[in-house]
Amino acid sequence: MQRLIAIFILCACLLGLAGCRRSGGDGNSASSSPTDDPSTSSSASLSVPTVPPDSQATEPSAPDEPEPLPEFFSADAYAPDQLYTADEIVPFFALTEEQVLSLWGEPDEIIRSDFYSSDNGSYEYHYQSGTVFCFESYSSLSEGTLYAATMTDDLAPAPRGVKIGDTVETVRSRFPSPLWEQSQPIPDEDDASLSYRMLYGEYVHMSDFGLAEYRNGALVSLLYSNQGTALKFCFSPDETLASVVYTIPLT
Repeated sequence: MQRLIAIFILCACLLGLAGCRRSGGDGNSASSSPTDDPSTSSSASLSVPTVPPDSQATEPSAPDEPEPLPEFFSADAYAPDQLYTADEIVPFFALTEEQVLSLWGEPDEIIRSDFYSSDNGSYEYHYQSGTVFCFESYSSLSEGTLYAATMTDDLAPAPRGVKIGDTVETVRSRFPSPLWEQSQPIPDEDDASLSYRMLYGEYVHMSDFGLAEYRNGALVSLLYSNQGTALKFCFSPDETLASVVYTIPLT
């Protein structure tokens, strides 16, 4: 009996010793783990900085595309024997103030005239080249509406393929002039230095007509009218086209 008790005590001691050894092994393992190693814990604590979504760098947006020009009629849209019509200058008056500033830049001078108040009137953009745009406005909060212009360049194409620098004969050949050969210059009633010569029609307000204007005997312009609109080609002393004037009635 005593022998059995001794054997039991010896087994218990051996089991206890094995348990201590395992505990010691686990402790050594823990002490050598990455979390307790200074060389690894410092690197583990480092992290890549993140940028909040709202503050992330974005590529700069592309500049706004300039507003495209209205679709002008081609040079052969009207035959030379067709009378001038108001439709021919409709694309020109589709020009917006934004397009004018984009194409011709800031004006050298702005002239304003108020009809009834500071918000209801007209203003003109004048350029050193002689180009002028006239706008009518009913509100300071909106763009003006183009109602007249004098053009000294070809950025906005003139009707029937006419270009600055064309001769009188070139411009006249683009429009009918059945009365040219048989008519004679008629003196203006209000200005003795002016006279006109009919190309077609009758020189009456709001009627359809074409005429040549003279000053002191020299041809200075060809004027065409339809439905109260006017298309006027103005010439230099050498009889080459210097400017084109567009006009529609004010509403």
